[in-house]
Amino acid sequence: MGSAEASEAREAREEVSAEKMNKTNNFKNKMSCEDEVLSIRKKLEKMTGDEADQSQALDLLNCLGKLDINLQILTSTRIGMTVNALRKSSKEEEIITVAKSLIKTWKKFVPDSGDKKPDKPKEEHREERKPEKQVPLTRTTEEKVLWR
Repeated sequence: MGSAEASEAREAREEVSAEKMNKTNNFKNKMSCEDEVLSIRKKLEKMTGDEADQSQALDLLNCLGKLDINLQILTSTRIGMTVNALRKSSKEEEIITVAKSLIKTWKKFVPDSGDKKPDKPKEEHREERKPEKQVPLTRTTEEKVLWR
């Protein structure tokens, strides 16, 4: 094997190695994001409820907003449920606003389900039908004779 062939083989191995490292790093980044979301969720759960100390909640919500969260992370961590519970229990307008914003952003990731009722098409204006007058039934002379 010549030095040129050895050099080409080495370069090919380095490319494969670099590609494997990129895949590994992407996987680690995804896992670290999910782990970070889980960590934040645990902290937020402690802040949810009456009289809970929510002084760090805004910082945690802002951290969630900066993370690259996808549908898989949303479903596996159920962070949306925690953020919504915090929103409902909080009395601070800024926490409520940021939580609503996150939830609205995350809802865009969730595909529409077929369970929803389809919107009713707008009907054209129709004249309302007036109920017909109820005419009291009377028996004809023939019926009177028959019913005697």
